[in-house]
Amino acid sequence: MDKKTMGSFLAALRKANGLTQRELAERLGVSDKAVSRWERDECSPDLSLIPLIAEIYGITCDELLRGQRNSPTSAPPTEPPEKSTRQLRHILEENRTRFLTRSLMALGVGLSGLIGAMIGNFGFLRAYIGFFVGCVFYLAAGCLEAVFGIQAFHSTNTDDFPTGELKSHRRALRKILWLTGGSILLLFVLSLPLVSQVSSAYHGLTGGYWFTFALLYGLLLVAVAVVGRWLYQGIRLKKAGDTADSKARTRWNIQKKTALYTLLALSLTFVGQCAFNEAVQPTDFVPGMVFQNMADFRVFAETPTANLEASYGDIAPGMEAWSAIEYVDAFGNEITEEEALTRYLFEEGNEDYQYIHRNESIACITPSGKTGYFPVTVHTHGQWRTGERIQNLCNMGFVLVYVLELVTGILMGWKKCRKT
Repeated sequence: MDKKTMGSFLAALRKANGLTQRELAERLGVSDKAVSRWERDECSPDLSLIPLIAEIYGITCDELLRGQRNSPTSAPPTEPPEKSTRQLRHILEENRTRFLTRSLMALGVGLSGLIGAMIGNFGFLRAYIGFFVGCVFYLAAGCLEAVFGIQAFHSTNTDDFPTGELKSHRRALRKILWLTGGSILLLFVLSLPLVSQVSSAYHGLTGGYWFTFALLYGLLLVAVAVVGRWLYQGIRLKKAGDTADSKARTRWNIQKKTALYTLLALSLTFVGQCAFNEAVQPTDFVPGMVFQNMADFRVFAETPTANLEASYGDIAPGMEAWSAIEYVDAFGNEITEEEALTRYLFEEGNEDYQYIHRNESIACITPSGKTGYFPVTVHTHGQWRTGERIQNLCNMGFVLVYVLELVTGILMGWKKCRKT
């Protein structure tokens, strides 16, 4: 028995029937590596498998063992027919569709992580817990996508498919893999404000504040991805040398100039945002309560917060029963309420500016800055929060400028590249 003839005969029969090595192996209950060794004439099929192989291919056991058909005219073709080629293409399409479906499942797991982060932050006011819950889902989604990708590439790791179509198929798989992986990474980056913008494990972020910084971090990720892709293309062109496509080199130079101009615009906007936040405070956006003399201010400062809500409106809740509190000094000695709550508005120890601080709604006291100390402007915690919201809206405006600059840069570069 000529093993070489039998191996070639087995390979030709399998291709003529439109089967892959993996599909034949599954029918026979063996590994695809075993089928590959048979077709390379490294070994022969077990005798118990000969009848089953002959039945699958519709030939006799004698023809299979001899490595040829009884009639020369009925020998299997050395190249797969058109029907076999269509079947191989259908296998590739099924593999790509299956990988896309599984990638969407992995992305769904990642989105569940973002929902979990929102529940932890908004539902329980625990930003850290929300972030770590989200990270568990992001990690699971990344692992799933890696496993699905390995399976998709391994299932086409045979020599049965046409080389050109196999390369195109793998490019499509890599595109799906990069898009899904990048989306999962983006979800992780959108959750970063939950740890970078919170100073305590017992606090949460407001929706506007989270959205602002999430959008900023997302833009940074997109910018890094664009620059990374541009650098990668530059390295490839450098390796190609004189053999590189002139159009590709021209497009790369256009992208370089566009990236530099866009980076310059983003840097100038960032400097402007930093200067804006350095120059203004939340109290600059809301009017406070102005006191012309110490007597009026002392009345406001020495009145407990609860008694002021009807008169002054947006006052943060304070303490109503001051007498129920015991006060001690730095050495643990008991002191009176008046001694514990004594403050000085300007000069320490100057009785003219002394007052009893019972009003816990006071957030900020700003003197006039002119000759003398009065008038002074007082902002409550409620007014401070209103000013913070306005300042956050201004910062969101800067973020929108970042988006506009980045999108403009990308569109301009794309338009110029199309003209080349």
